[in-house]
Amino acid sequence: MNNKACRIRITCRENKNKMTAEELLDLYKAGERDFSNVDLSHEILSHADLSGADFSGANFYGARLLRTNLSGGDFSNANLAQAYLAHTNLSGAELSGASLAGAHLLATNFIGARYEDVIIKEMGLIGNIDTYNVWALTDKYGTEWIRLGDTIMTREAWEDELPDDRSRQSLLMHDAFGYACDWFDDKKKHLAKLSKRKRND
Repeated sequence: MNNKACRIRITCRENKNKMTAEELLDLYKAGERDFSNVDLSHEILSHADLSGADFSGANFYGARLLRTNLSGGDFSNANLAQAYLAHTNLSGAELSGASLAGAHLLATNFIGARYEDVIIKEMGLIGNIDTYNVWALTDKYGTEWIRLGDTIMTREAWEDELPDDRSRQSLLMHDAFGYACDWFDDKKKHLAKLSKRKRND
């Protein structure tokens, strides 16, 4: 690593891990790949290639990552809340424990990314339903997974586990589960329409 990159690294560590986009890009270009626990909140990193880097525990709150290549990176326990991830490449990334609350995920590539034990083929971030952060995931085998709050289970498992005592918490969980199921079902309907159109052509 060059001396400039080393000086930047030391400065950032002394400044509570806050790092600017320019500092990060300089370090990455110099060969650094360990950016665990850095604070990149609200930084602009659009169109950058940051593949294969360790961002575990990093703070990307509100960061702009439009069309950024983050493939193969480690984002375990990272904060990506409110981050702009449109057309971002997160294929093969580690996302276990990551927060994506309020993130912008238009055409984000999650293929092959891992969340806990799920290898993701497709993912939809439904949003926050009261206190529940809701994700809908399809794995490479076609199994449907749903994350409600901090718990992730298959769609079938949730159907057996959802409480039905008419309490406020129960009603909220059923609403959140319903939104996730709607996402899966809408995807299936869309694929069926495309398949029918191809047959007719």
